[in-house]
Amino acid sequence: GRTLSFDIQTPASYRVANSGSTITDPATMESFQITLDNGVTLSGADTDFDSLGRPASAGTLISAPRVFTVSGTSRTATVTLSAVTGFVSVAP
Repeated sequence: GRTLSFDIQTPASYRVANSGSTITDPATMESFQITLDNGVTLSGADTDFDSLGRPASAGTLISAPRVFTVSGTSRTATVTLSAVTGFVSVAP
């Protein structure tokens, strides 16, 4: 029920924030900031999610899918975030 941001901090880390502050992960009760291990990297655009979970940018729903790339030593996956619904698909 609140606006959240998926923020890529570095190619090897990301966080989930609300109003610029990192939220607490309800599963671990720690800051929801993740550092990727073993040389894995992430690229793509920071994305907001409105209070209904719909992907947005600067308060406006995105109109085209967002594409993220997750790369490791010998493999790369493409993660696509659908506009409006926020549905995620992964292609190896």
